[in-house]
Amino acid sequence: MKALLMTLAIVLAGTFAACDKPGYKCEGEGTCESPRCCVHEDDVLDTYCVVDGREFDNLVKVTAYCANKKLN
Repeated sequence: MKALLMTLAIVLAGTFAACDKPGYKCEGEGTCESPRCCVHEDDVLDTYCVVDGREFDNLVKVTAYCANKKLN
């Protein structure tokens, strides 16, 4: 029973972490291999990316985060 509850908690946490903000179109899985990047429908300069549940305001920061993650 504990395993079932833990699995459910992990699935729900992943679901909520991957929620997109209203007005944005997003692509990607949210991993270093496939960052989830989102562009605002009305302003293409308004973007953000999500990796491992963390939000970044540009791909340079995503690249730095993923490079640091590989080193550790």
